[in-house]
Amino acid sequence: MMTMDRKTIAEGLRSLGLKKGSIVMLHSSFLSLGQVKKGPPEVIKAFLDVIGEKGTLLVPAFGQFGVLVEEVKNLPGSVISSCPVGTVAAYGADAEELCADHWKAETAHGKDTPYTRLADKGGFICLL
Repeated sequence: MMTMDRKTIAEGLRSLGLKKGSIVMLHSSFLSLGQVKKGPPEVIKAFLDVIGEKGTLLVPAFGQFGVLVEEVKNLPGSVISSCPVGTVAAYGADAEELCADHWKAETAHGKDTPYTRLADKGGFICLL
């Protein structure tokens, strides 16, 4: 089995169309990736390498938390949306804006939520 590293993951993300300034929501299963050199932090670092300081990384942060969700939640400056269901953790340039007032929305995933704001900004959803 091949062991992936940060550089290989970043190259793969770029080949899928992610670039500096991209906004991306990551749905993930770290165990499904196989072996990753230096573990979960390297996956998140690869995303951040690709999207850069002007990009934003979001992860669904409700239900069963995965190790990659925890990595994003624990980044200094990460934002956790204020919704009791459908919660999102976000890190990056648009994190505050995307997560703002999530609790005020009529539904957890509808209008005026991080999910529709992601779509409005032309963001990506990555199933990893």
